[in-house]
Amino acid sequence: MSDRISPNTSIKQTLALLGALLAVTILLLATIAAPPASAAPGTNISALPATQAGSGKKPHDPNADYVAQYLESKGYTVVGAGYLPDKSGNPNPAQVAVMMSFASTKYNPSSGLPTTDQDTVNQVVLGFYALHKYFIKSSVLVVILAYQGNYFFLFPTAAADWQAVLDKPNDSATANSFWQTVANNFVILDSNGNVVDPSGFSNKNFGGGDFTGQGNNGPTPPTDNPTNNPVDPASSHDPGAGYLRLIPSSAYLPSGSNSFYLIGAVSDKNYSPAAGQKVAFSLKTTGKQEQPIGNVQQTDNNGTARVQVGSVSANGQLSVKVTCAASNDPTSCGDVTVGGPAQAVVVVGSGNLSSDAGKTALGDAMSAQGYTVEQVDYQESQGVTGDTIAATVLVMDMASKRYDQTLRTQMFSGFGTMFTIFPKAKNGIEGLVYPSGGKVYILIYEVNRTDWESYVQGKTDEAGFWKQVTLGQVLDAQTGQPVQGGKDFVNKNFTSGSSSGGQVRSRKVESTLTVEDWGTQPTDDNIIVPLGGYADSFTVNVTGSGDKSWSIYSVEDTSKPVYQSKSDSNGAGLGKLVLPSGNYILMVEAPDPPKGTPVGTVVEDVKVQYSEHLP
Repeated sequence: MSDRISPNTSIKQTLALLGALLAVTILLLATIAAPPASAAPGTNISALPATQAGSGKKPHDPNADYVAQYLESKGYTVVGAGYLPDKSGNPNPAQVAVMMSFASTKYNPSSGLPTTDQDTVNQVVLGFYALHKYFIKSSVLVVILAYQGNYFFLFPTAAADWQAVLDKPNDSATANSFWQTVANNFVILDSNGNVVDPSGFSNKNFGGGDFTGQGNNGPTPPTDNPTNNPVDPASSHDPGAGYLRLIPSSAYLPSGSNSFYLIGAVSDKNYSPAAGQKVAFSLKTTGKQEQPIGNVQQTDNNGTARVQVGSVSANGQLSVKVTCAASNDPTSCGDVTVGGPAQAVVVVGSGNLSSDAGKTALGDAMSAQGYTVEQVDYQESQGVTGDTIAATVLVMDMASKRYDQTLRTQMFSGFGTMFTIFPKAKNGIEGLVYPSGGKVYILIYEVNRTDWESYVQGKTDEAGFWKQVTLGQVLDAQTGQPVQGGKDFVNKNFTSGSSSGGQVRSRKVESTLTVEDWGTQPTDDNIIVPLGGYADSFTVNVTGSGDKSWSIYSVEDTSKPVYQSKSDSNGAGLGKLVLPSGNYILMVEAPDPPKGTPVGTVVEDVKVQYSEHLP
C-alpha cells in the first residue's frame, strides 16, 4: 500500500488506530464479554456502535444523539452509542451500549483496576444513566471506555439492576451491591480485541475493590434531568437529454462466484430516475468476444435495472457494459436518449481468499480503478454461539473534493469490493483522506452489509442506500484526534449546497396533533437527507384548528430549530430553506385544544413537501 499521506509517524499511528477501532468492533460483535449476572443466559454483549453516535449515528434513531449530547455536556468524549446487534447482525433493541474516551486523570493501573477509581465510577454511572434514560426498553446496558488507545474497559449491567439504584438513590447497600455486580462482569480488551487478564493488568486481583476508601457510598445517580425526551461508476450523457450509468456491485469478481451484480441507472435531463427504459448488459474477457448477460432489462420506478453475473472462470480484467436497448440505436433507452454505452473494468481473481490475500486483492482492485489506497485491514472473531463476525476497513485518498458522482462511485465501489472479497464481513468502514489548508484529515464512514445488499438487489433506491452510510468521525491525521464539529466540517467543505445537477426526488413528510382518550398525541416525522445531498424547495400545507405553528429540528441539536414557522409569517424563509445532509424532525408545536374537544379531532396537520438532491 502507498504511504502518500506523509511519512510522519503520528499519522501512521492514526491509521493504526483505525485498525484498533476495527478490532474492537469485531470483538464486541463476536460477544466476548460475559453477560451481567442478572441478565438472561446467552445475553449478547456484542457490538461497538463506534460510528453511530453524534453525526454518524443511524439517521432514524435520535436517542443515540441524545445519549451523546448528555454525556458530552458532562465533559466526556463520546465515540458512539446505539443498539448492539444480534447474532444475525441486526440491531437488538434489548441491548444498548455507549463508548467514551477514558476520562479519569487520577487512575493509575498500578493501584488497582478502574473499577476502584471514583472518577471512573462516576463516568460509568453517567453512561448507565444516559443509556437507561433514552433507551427505555433495553434490558442490558454496556459502557465502554477507551483507555490510552491500547485498552477498552467494558462495564455491563442489567437495566433492572440500575433501576433498583435509581429507585433507592440514598441506599448505600443497594449501590454497593450494584457496583460489585458490575465489577464482577468487568472486561478488559486490548487494541487487538483480545481479552486481557485483569490480574496481569494491575497489581490488584479481579473484582470491584473496597469502597470504604470512598466513603462506602457506592455509585450515586445524577440528580439532573435532560430536556430531551426519548424517541420511541462510469456514466454516459447526451447534453440536453439523459444519463446512463453503470454501477458494478464490486471492483473485484471472485472467479466462480455468482454474487456479482451490474446495475444500470437511467435518468432524464432533469436528473430524475427514468422508469420503463430498456437496457442491455454485456461483458468481455481478454481475448474473447463480447457476450450478452441475460435478456434486455427494463428500469424500475427508481430508474434502475440490474442483472446478476454468473460464474466467470478467467482471471484478469473483465470489461462490463450497459447499453440502451429500446431499438438498434445504442443512445435510445426509450423515452430517454443518452450519449452511448456506459462501461467499467473489474478485476477477476480467486475466491475464498485468506485474510492477507484478501487485503491484497482489495487494495489491488481499488488501485486498478485509479484510486490511491493507503491502508486495508480485515479482522474476524468467533462468537460464543460459534458464528464468525467480521468487518473490513479501507483507507483511500479522496477522489473528489465534493460529494458528487465521482466520490459516491469511489465509496460504493469500496464498500462493495470489501463485502465481495470478505463474505463474512458485516460492516464496512471507509476512511477518506482529505488534505486541506496544510493539514490532512481522515473522514470515516461505515455501512452495514444488509444496507449494501438491499440496494444491490433492488430492494431500495440509491438515495435510500446513501441514507444508511454514516459519518462516524473526522480525524486530524496528524494528531489522531477527532475534529470538533466533524459534521459541520464536512458540510462546509464537501456538501454541494444548491449546485445544479444530480438526482432530484420529491419527498413528503407529515406531523400531526390529535386528541386521543389519554390526551393529545403528537406524531412527528423525519426528514432524512442522504450523505452528500441537500434538501430545498420546501412547501407546506397546514390544516386544523391549531395556531399553525410547527418547526424543523436537527436531531443533533434539538435546543433550537433550524426552521420555525412562528418567525416566518410570510413563508419567505421556508422558500429559502436548504438543509444539508443529516437527520431532521418535523414537529407540530400547536397548543393543546380546549377541554372537551372530541376524541379523534386532528388539532393540526402539517404536510411538508420538498426536493431531495443527490449530486
